[in-house]
Amino acid sequence: MILNKIRPHLTTDRWGRYLLLLALVLPLLVFRDFTRNNELRYLVIADEAIGDGHVFAFFNQGVPYADKPPLHLWMIMAGRALFGQHCMLFLSLLSMVPALVILRVMDRWAGRELGEQSSRSATQLMLFTAAFFFMGAGVVRMDMLMSMFIVLALYWFYRLYSGERPPGGRVLFAVFVFLGIFSKGPMGLLIPLVSTVTFLVASGAHSSGRSPRRAECTISVSRALQTLTRRVLALNTIAAPLARSPSASK
Repeated sequence: MILNKIRPHLTTDRWGRYLLLLALVLPLLVFRDFTRNNELRYLVIADEAIGDGHVFAFFNQGVPYADKPPLHLWMIMAGRALFGQHCMLFLSLLSMVPALVILRVMDRWAGRELGEQSSRSATQLMLFTAAFFFMGAGVVRMDMLMSMFIVLALYWFYRLYSGERPPGGRVLFAVFVFLGIFSKGPMGLLIPLVSTVTFLVASGAHSSGRSPRRAECTISVSRALQTLTRRVLALNTIAAPLARSPSASK
């Protein structure tokens, strides 16, 4: 009886499917504890930043911490300010929601090739229940957040390459790449950079015999990546002296 009520949500392209997947992992998000050697480290860094009034400079028990960009730590700090403590459900959603967004984007991206809705639903469930994807979605880390921005960047690039005019266009492609960098560092830049450039070279879109739309896409990607590289280098130039200054270590 219950299965008959759930089946339509799993076999149609509606948001009910994603709510059911979220309900499936809800006990894991609510009742588990933070891992001592991994997740608690980010909570300690966020607590120390809040206690010292730091926003851009982070420390782990007094030692400067610059291993990861600040976006995920800012989200942890926002959750602490909102709830007054570290809420496991809120922090887990920072990974689970990006995972569901990836499922949605990949469904829209590959939907034309997969055809029937039942095949699309089965593909989504296969991805969601894959060990690496499922565990990444249940850990309080920035990996799934970065993956979401990478997938969005590649999806937007492909829409531009295909001649579509997605909202935001070239600007959103650059924004997604930047947010990928701001989530976990260089991998957020390297994966879109290598993927898009390799695809353009392999497809011959850089040659003069290709359509103007694809040539324009090639130029847009190159300019966006060049601009992002300059911005990242500029931020690193500004942040390095601040991290080494005596006042920052107090």
